[in-house]
Amino acid sequence: MVVGRCLQVAERALFLWNNEYLASLIEENQSVVMPIMFPALFRVSKEHWNQAILTLVYNVLKTFMEMNGTLFEELTANYKLEEAKFVVHSVYVLHVLILITFRVSRRRCKMYCGHTRLCVCLSVCPRPHAYTIAWTRM
Repeated sequence: MVVGRCLQVAERALFLWNNEYLASLIEENQSVVMPIMFPALFRVSKEHWNQAILTLVYNVLKTFMEMNGTLFEELTANYKLEEAKFVVHSVYVLHVLILITFRVSRRRCKMYCGHTRLCVCLSVCPRPHAYTIAWTRM
């Protein structure tokens, strides 16, 4: 609910964090709650369009930091590392797509159909970052 673009839903979800009982439950279970909620809150703090939502998110993140500073720093470092990995993977996939687009009109697919235009045969490796392309000269 916090991640949604709808102002009222996100605002109401963030107002729940001001409840004393809910805050005490979160503090008792911070090692479980913080890793689940942190990525969504951090993403919203960077991307949301409404200033009121940003203020509420910053307050929740401040509360997390006050609850357990070491866990907060660890979650921040992990989030930034995962974000960097995603960017590198996205650049790699974009590079592969550009390579395919460049070569698709000049090469012939040898795996299945043999068509020359708009035919792309990719075999995806079990590792999500490894792609192999099967092409042959025309």
